[in-house]
Amino acid sequence: MKPRPVVRYALYARVSTNEGRQHLDNQLFKMREFIDRVNDERVVEYTDQESGGNPKRPGLDALMKDAARRRFDRVLVFDLSRLTREGPAAAFAYIERLAKSGVEFWSLTEEHFRTSGPAGDLFIAIAAFIAREERKTKSLRVRAGLDRARQQGKKLGRPAVALQGFVLARLRAEGMSIRGIARALQTSPSTVERRLRDNASA
Repeated sequence: MKPRPVVRYALYARVSTNEGRQHLDNQLFKMREFIDRVNDERVVEYTDQESGGNPKRPGLDALMKDAARRRFDRVLVFDLSRLTREGPAAAFAYIERLAKSGVEFWSLTEEHFRTSGPAGDLFIAIAAFIAREERKTKSLRVRAGLDRARQQGKKLGRPAVALQGFVLARLRAEGMSIRGIARALQTSPSTVERRLRDNASA
């Protein structure tokens, strides 16, 4: 019988800064244990101590770059929330980027969040549908907020007034990405980021 080829794994673990180092180690320990049990290879580990709602994370950025180089065959996370808390649309975007590089995605604790195996295609299809519906819903929420502001007599310019702090803060709190907000408000991601920084320092 031909031996099963060894799968090269990249591990990704993330905690928010206020969660502490120990939780990061717990994730890595469980994932290392799994790989040792199935006799596969642990190639590299990536970690972040950042909020899952922050799309700019050094560890995740490095992982995506190495995936494009096919440094590994599969990315393993403890659970899907470790990858991102930006919402289904962002999660699918990351997984789609991995798939285009020929890299599989696995959640250790959630077997239905795996892009290989008999349910892989179904998972991707469902994730794509959820992402599409989420984008529609968020765009409708933005329009509803702007319509309400107009009814209240607020003059909405573009982009200055449309990017008021209360609008941006609400959208970010709901998990909408910088790029998603920019698309919905028809402006650039850099403008959204600058306005968020200005609001935070005000």
